Amino acid sequence: MHRTRISHCTYLLLQNLMCTANVDIYTHYWADAQLNAFPDFSVNHKCRDFDAILRWQEENSVDVDEFAAIRKPPDAAARVMSHRFKELFGWYNSNPDDGSDGGIIR
Repeated sequence: MHRTRISHCTYLLLQNLMCTANVDIYTHYWADAQLNAFPDFSVNHKCRDFDAILRWQEENSVDVDEFAAIRKPPDAAARVMSHRFKELFGWYNSNPDDGSDGGIIR
């Protein structure tokens, strides 16, 4: 379960880096200690106010216990999870294996 969690978190970090990749232009200058031009890393970036983001999240998030109590409405579609997912989360401890391994069910 730990490996699954780490893999998932690593994938989300990679996805974030790839989707918000820095495309700033870095100019170069000639340095007396190098033959080639050297990149000027002193580019001014517009950073986000991370404390403000955390404050917003704290003010607007659903309490974890309230979130855990939310249940699927009867008419909502459910995505069928893989056999491995069901094994990891103990699904087969209380549900039979119906052979489904993908798709959408109602």
